[in-house]
Amino acid sequence: MLEFGTTSSIGNGTSSNVIVQPVTITDFSVTYGEKRDWQNYSDDIGIDLVLDVGQDFQPTMYIGGSFALDELNNTIIGWGRAYKVKMLFDAISLPIRLAKGTVVSENRLPDDAKSHIVGKKFLRLSYLSTKVKADGTHRWKDWQDTDKIGHEQALKDAFTLAVSKQYVKDFLDPSDASMDGPWDKEAGVPAGLPL
Repeated sequence: MLEFGTTSSIGNGTSSNVIVQPVTITDFSVTYGEKRDWQNYSDDIGIDLVLDVGQDFQPTMYIGGSFALDELNNTIIGWGRAYKVKMLFDAISLPIRLAKGTVVSENRLPDDAKSHIVGKKFLRLSYLSTKVKADGTHRWKDWQDTDKIGHEQALKDAFTLAVSKQYVKDFLDPSDASMDGPWDKEAGVPAGLPL
């Protein structure tokens, strides 16, 4: 298992399946109204970040969502699921405001946003997922909520709360027995698989 940054304990398990680390944005792009292959719906705003994590690789992270709309006139009434985008900008000390009462297409970042964002630092939380890769190991996923450096405990606490309320449905709890797989304990082999 590849680990980077500082690991942080969460839940009541004996090992940690959560990593909170400071990262630096090395590249940034924004899309509007785009649906990714893994999504059911398009996001009103989507941000792709390339991150320096202090290793010889630079992972990407996606943060996006849709605004809350007034159903009668189709105007924005709040951040909705795009609140994660606001959280990112707050975390890098570049707060942004939403133009309530306008249509989605009128809410765009400035053309020079990239020049203000690249080089900024924030806290990223990654967690071990119940989702499995082709090689059978569990997948690490980024949580789209972010925070300022120095707020590590607040970010961990927010994640713990989100897991407890089942907003994060694929967190692999370290104390969960299913982490080891569906084993036939007496035979020591995977249950239900032919020998």
